[in-house]
Amino acid sequence: MILFLLLRFIPFAEIWPRIKLVSPALWFGVLAAFLAGHALAAAKWRWMIGGGPSYLAALKAHFAGLAANLALPGVAGGDIVRAGMVMKGSSRKTALAVGSLADRLIDTSALLLIATGGAIWLGADAGVNRAALIAAAVAVLALSVLGFMFLGPICALVRSLAPAGKARALVDKIATALEEVAARPVTLIGCAA
Repeated sequence: MILFLLLRFIPFAEIWPRIKLVSPALWFGVLAAFLAGHALAAAKWRWMIGGGPSYLAALKAHFAGLAANLALPGVAGGDIVRAGMVMKGSSRKTALAVGSLADRLIDTSALLLIATGGAIWLGADAGVNRAALIAAAVAVLALSVLGFMFLGPICALVRSLAPAGKARALVDKIATALEEVAARPVTLIGCAA
């Protein structure tokens, strides 16, 4: 819809000659980099959820999630489609959901750090307080590291506070999946890198 509106209101006759100036090699190079980046993102997501589906199934689910992001409202639409496509054949549905959430949190944190780095680089030109941005970036990193370091005790505390019955069983599954994620620090660091 946004693309339609852009093409409707942008003077296409003025833009097309400039688009034609870009070499086909550059177009195809950018397309190849785009596809390679998403192929790596699918591998990262598969690694984050602990394997499970084949790489081709994860890649197919990843691209279906991208397509859903174009059509569904909200940020989580693509993540839900992506997880839903591999959930049917998975025996570890909770681990899949928690791994997908961890993948989204890692991606969001990375985007925040990139944006913070850009704002620090622009500094006073953008009207931002450089020291405050650096402090915020350090705080986000510190909270992330502390959260990971204390994930085991946090899971134990959440389990002890869970009400009895079906809710306790669900909380236990989530806590177990979180502990599995925390037990793979190399995976977390690799996915964040």
